[in-house]
Amino acid sequence: MLFFSPIINRFLRFLQTTARYSEHTLQAYSTDLKQLEKFLFDFYEVKEISRVELLHLRSWVQHLKEENLETRTINRKISAHKSFFVYCTKEKIINKNPSTSITLFKQKTKLPEFYTQKDIQHLLKLLEDHAGGKEYQSYLIFELLYCSGIRISEMIHLRVADIDLHTNKLKILGKGNKVRYTPIPKYLSTHLSAFIQQENRSFDEPLFLTPKRKPLYPNYVYRKIKEKLTHLASVNQKTAHVFRHSIATHLLDNGMNINAIQKFLGHASLHTTQIYTHNTLGKIKKNYNLAHPRA
Repeated sequence: MLFFSPIINRFLRFLQTTARYSEHTLQAYSTDLKQLEKFLFDFYEVKEISRVELLHLRSWVQHLKEENLETRTINRKISAHKSFFVYCTKEKIINKNPSTSITLFKQKTKLPEFYTQKDIQHLLKLLEDHAGGKEYQSYLIFELLYCSGIRISEMIHLRVADIDLHTNKLKILGKGNKVRYTPIPKYLSTHLSAFIQQENRSFDEPLFLTPKRKPLYPNYVYRKIKEKLTHLASVNQKTAHVFRHSIATHLLDNGMNINAIQKFLGHASLHTTQIYTHNTLGKIKKNYNLAHPRA
């Protein structure tokens, strides 16, 4: 029997509606917290959240290490329970947060994979050439992912009203209900305008819908993206986030200020954006070695 489930469900609803976490993260956190709940009962017979103590959580982390899980996976599970107990403390479900002194493990930074500008141009040209009928939307999804760096969770909630076709910009509702305005190229505005008219979208409707005119959902978009990305073999990862990594890297390579890229992507911290400088520094070093007289 799961004793914390009602509170876990409340927490997940909070992450979905207020913090606007992606469906993928919500599912992962749900699994992580239910595993923790089962562990607390099986090993310590803890049935009430107010009885959870630091030693229980340290034991849980040790248990995860003994399972030989990847550091990244363990850190996600730690983040899940730390966020959960912060929520419970703020909501006065518990008086004291037992997870405060639990820290994440250091892990080797994995550089984000990205497509070259040539690869992106090739893919978009290929999609545009086959953009008739039902494929028009697929083409626009890829253009939007690359041109705006938008997240899937943000894109599926994008409405016609969020597109300013006169000033060529999008209003994006990001994580934590933070709004940002992102520019898009004029040619994309022209395509979007034609698409909205062709599909007879109303002002308050989602921009993109399934063939049954239902709102998009993450798995639908992931499948579409994986299907189309079979044309590219330059990276192993075949996900939407590669487009976000790609545009960030390309903007940095072409001289855009890193603070501007942070705002463009909607990163809460500049530290998150700085990972892209590692890719760019590699390119600078290569050019330096070719160009410097004493390199």
